[in-house]
Amino acid sequence: MLIEGREAIPVRTIPFVTGWMLSPDVLANALALTDMIQRLVIERRPPHDDDFISFDEGETSPLPTIRYSALTAFCLIENDSIVEMKPKEWDLVVDDLAGLSARLDGTGKSREEQRPIWIRESIPLLPAGVFVWRDEFESAFSRAYGQYRLAIVGERDGDRGLTFNPIIPCELHGAVLDGFYALPDPATNLLALSPAETTPHGKSGAGYISKKLAALNQAATRFWANADPSDKSTHPDNNEVSNWLIKRGYSETLAQKGASIVRPDWASVGRKPEE
Repeated sequence: MLIEGREAIPVRTIPFVTGWMLSPDVLANALALTDMIQRLVIERRPPHDDDFISFDEGETSPLPTIRYSALTAFCLIENDSIVEMKPKEWDLVVDDLAGLSARLDGTGKSREEQRPIWIRESIPLLPAGVFVWRDEFESAFSRAYGQYRLAIVGERDGDRGLTFNPIIPCELHGAVLDGFYALPDPATNLLALSPAETTPHGKSGAGYISKKLAALNQAATRFWANADPSDKSTHPDNNEVSNWLIKRGYSETLAQKGASIVRPDWASVGRKPEE
């Protein structure tokens, strides 16, 4: 997608763009600068004048220090301003993802059973409306996962490549675009991130998708992705969903209908159990 004329990648798409080499927890730790994955976000800068010291003979030699520049994530806020996210702001995200892992481990399910649940529940835990610049990310990823930097056992053709038209589960489309609806054409393509992609009629990607439909998909993910079918206390009330839709341009009547539409078939309508 384009932001201020520059290609950007929503952080919630990065696991899919990288073929899950950068899962949400690895990505969050990288942007928090909390572990060895810092190799993803640092780069050597060209030498500066003050990087050199002089000896008596008048010769110079580089200092044994390296200047680093971190890959930075940015947040698109409501007035269309762009705000840089600091590493410490990712700490809560790291904790939330660790909590999800602990909860899944506590279910007693095998890793194979946990994986599809992890994929669908971890993406919404990354912050909405947050992105990185595509050119900066490509450079950082190449530094970290280039063939001369990292060996991959059993590597297949394309394993370390980036896919900018990844297949994203339909139920996660709303989550991926959460926070980007204020853009003139927020969903340049729900699956393809390249603005050059067009439909046969020349329209860019999802230019045919209305904001109300996009908001409806977003509501389904926001309110129901983490709901437990067997636990009514995790089921949102229709009024809660409709009020959220009203704030995004729905009329009261249409919002109530929308809340009913996104309510899963297994979620019976009724009061939540009293505490």
